[in-house]
Amino acid sequence: MGAFGLLGAGEPSQLSSEGEFGVPRTLYLALGDSITKGVGATVPSNGFAACTANVLKSQSICTEWLPVAGPYWTTANLLRACREMTPETWRNVRVATVLIGGNDLRRRYYGLLTHRAPMQALARAVDASACALAAVFEVLRERRVPYVVVGSLYNPLPNASLAEAAITRFNQHLAKSAAAFHFPVVNLYTLFRGHEPNWIARYRTGQIQDLATPYCRPIHPNDDGHGVIAQAMQQAIFDALGQAP
Repeated sequence: MGAFGLLGAGEPSQLSSEGEFGVPRTLYLALGDSITKGVGATVPSNGFAACTANVLKSQSICTEWLPVAGPYWTTANLLRACREMTPETWRNVRVATVLIGGNDLRRRYYGLLTHRAPMQALARAVDASACALAAVFEVLRERRVPYVVVGSLYNPLPNASLAEAAITRFNQHLAKSAAAFHFPVVNLYTLFRGHEPNWIARYRTGQIQDLATPYCRPIHPNDDGHGVIAQAMQQAIFDALGQAP
């Protein structure tokens, strides 16, 4: 599993793979933001979640999938969406992936550049986002989703110290919260490190200034990047299920 950077989170909590009245759960739930929607890939079907859904279907693990994600979504947006999902949908979820948090941080960078105490302000912003993510994990546990895999954040701006500090702190919170719920974490930060020019669509300099353009910011995975995420997520899912891909 080292090739994909899976971080163990203790012994998994085995919940039933059957829904109400013993009916098997059949749904793969993909929770996140624009990356989960496939943005950055040449076509949405090349996105990591769509690819993962196809593999789970081919293995008869999940015959259907539901992306609960959107462009510009933050952890707070995702938490709200999770709380609004119907009980019927939740009862059918067998596998869920979570990848969220980049928008929480990206929106703060320019303001922090001129802040008189940028690191303190960054810590407060990151901690608030991490708290919302922990609440998402709580919903997943309350809804008794049998298998949950969480992706850490990669850094699309590896040459920006502010982004490095923010993502490192967020991922530390993420790992701690995921461990509390025994959710395995796929270490996308380490996977992408050093490969950003090859795996991020329209990658330029890796500096904060790359975000200045209002469209097509170099933050999303390209086809290769989505493929790497898909492989890592799928391996983690199969590990959790206790079967080979």
